Amino acid sequence: MCLDWLSLPSGPRWVEVGCGTGALTESILKHADPGSVTGTEPSEGFLNMARGRIHDKRAVFKSGD
Repeated sequence: MCLDWLSLPSGPRWVEVGCGTGALTESILKHADPGSVTGTEPSEGFLNMARGRIHDKRAVFKSGD
């Protein structure tokens, strides 16, 4: 995963614009050890999929673009 190459510090806050079904959010949580990830997505269907897929308390999904 490309996040491994970045040698990121633990704990930063992330914003993912256009998070879709949460696939990248899931990778961020696994590989980057963020303090939090806020994913935004205009599609309610994709948001529901992301919310159903990811149960990590550091992840929040909001409607928006």
